[in-house]
Amino acid sequence: MEFNIKNTKDIAKDGVKVLLYANSGFGKTTQLGTLEGKTLILSAESGLLVLKDKDIDVIDITSIQTLGEVYVALASGELVYDNIGLDSLTEIGEMIVSELLEDEYYSDPSNAFVLWKEYSKRMMNICKKFRDLKGVNVILTSLCEPVEANGTMRYLPQIPAKKVQTKLVSLFDEVYYGTMDKDGKRIVHTRSSNIFDAKSRANVADKIALSETVDGEDAEVSLGSIINSIK
Repeated sequence: MEFNIKNTKDIAKDGVKVLLYANSGFGKTTQLGTLEGKTLILSAESGLLVLKDKDIDVIDITSIQTLGEVYVALASGELVYDNIGLDSLTEIGEMIVSELLEDEYYSDPSNAFVLWKEYSKRMMNICKKFRDLKGVNVILTSLCEPVEANGTMRYLPQIPAKKVQTKLVSLFDEVYYGTMDKDGKRIVHTRSSNIFDAKSRANVADKIALSETVDGEDAEVSLGSIINSIK
């Protein structure tokens, strides 16, 4: 019997997989423009104007079928990129629900439990498929929202179904929560607190202030530089 034996030193060669979630206006899409190498953005929302000065390939995701076809092309090597940005899971989640509700069976209120069970299965499958792509960095973005659980409020990725929100965080080694401080500085958090979930299995700094782009020059500290430090 033959075994595919890997070494822990080579794990990062499979690519860094990041979930970045933050409120609207943080600059999640902008950070996709800081990735080093050839990047493909899978855009499920209209927010790419901020990248008009960049040279980045984009595929508009108008249906889950389109997303699946792109995934197959990436997994098979038909499409080859250094970075894949899925922008955003918030829109993808709503797209899954909308498409399920077009089915007479799932749109029946008496089948609500089955609807959400099927949604959860499809959403988790999409996230796992993109997470497991080899040799490419994958960044999934999401809006965030406050979620009450056991009398406490925590910020989690804004996608339908609380159970999926919690599972989503567990899928990735790198989960970053973005905030803006009182001075308007963008901060990336990589460690959980009592109000949000975040983590970094690569042990990057707990709290990272992102640099602003000045006169068209690339920022010294960005999502791209964080990923490069891991690789």
